[in-house]
Amino acid sequence: MNQSHERFCRLYRPIGALLLLLAVLLLVLRSCGAQKPATVVSTPQATSTVLPAVAPTSAAPTAVPTMAPTLALPTAVPTTAPTLAAPTAIAIALPIMSLPQASDYAADGVKLSGTGQPGTTVEVWDGTTKVGTAVVGADGAWSLLGKLAEGVHKLVVRSVDAAGKILNELPAVDVTVPKAIALPTLNAPAAADRTADGVKLSGTGEPGAMVEIWDGATKVGTAAVGADGIWSLFCKLSEGTYRLIVRTVDAAGNTLNKSAAVEVTVPSAQAPAVSDDLAASGETYIVQPCDWLIKLARRFYGDPSLYTWIFDGTNAKAELDSTFARIADPDMIFVGQKLWIPAKPVSH
Repeated sequence: MNQSHERFCRLYRPIGALLLLLAVLLLVLRSCGAQKPATVVSTPQATSTVLPAVAPTSAAPTAVPTMAPTLALPTAVPTTAPTLAAPTAIAIALPIMSLPQASDYAADGVKLSGTGQPGTTVEVWDGTTKVGTAVVGADGAWSLLGKLAEGVHKLVVRSVDAAGKILNELPAVDVTVPKAIALPTLNAPAAADRTADGVKLSGTGEPGAMVEIWDGATKVGTAAVGADGIWSLFCKLSEGTYRLIVRTVDAAGNTLNKSAAVEVTVPSAQAPAVSDDLAASGETYIVQPCDWLIKLARRFYGDPSLYTWIFDGTNAKAELDSTFARIADPDMIFVGQKLWIPAKPVSH
């Protein structure tokens, strides 16, 4: 009995172990899902062992989040255009023109002047004719010399830009240009015009006008221009050289026009020569209204420059006859004064 049981165990024990192994393998396959079929490895031995084919375990990949990252929205830019301050307009001062004074009228034109915006350009117009252009100085003053004929002119002053565009303008101003005044002249004194008492100056000018002779800022003298357009005066000038200018003036002393400077040299003073010839022959003359020595020299000798004969003859006669008075100034003779008119020398 025991031997039979021992043979039975040796026969069925491997089979039971195999069945148990298959059962375990089946349970593993069920628990793991579909599995790769087991690979049977054959060995040279009669008994072969079946090993389960276990799939390699791979690490599960890290899940990548599928949500898009949240981006900060850009700050909205205002679509309203910024408000710009309107440029402030610069006011241009209205140009002003002063009425010309008597001294502004000259032979070469009329001096026009006034005020305006410093640095701007002003134009003066006479109707459709441009009289002139000037730039207003830093002090606000402008001036120009315009050529205007005798008569009434309606002048307009305008401020203009660099392109000539009118910025503003002054209403028309009436300017009356008087008749042109003859320019005064000064003759260079001759040797006979120089005496110990001074120098006789003479020239021409506007008939009926007054002229003044100036040495720089010093007025040398004043004379009236005769109807014949000739003037003369006697002035005290010491030895030396002078640059004299003759000005035509109005009743208020305003300069109307003036001559070019004339250089006059006064030599050393010499005592006047008393000529017996001048006192020897001649005639007596009593000064009448509107008489002066130049006029008498023209009347008696036909040459106004020979007035010195009357001057020297009267003074020479006064040395001999007390009824004659010496003449201190050739331009200062008086109505009723007794003069001596020497005879005209043969040489003249």
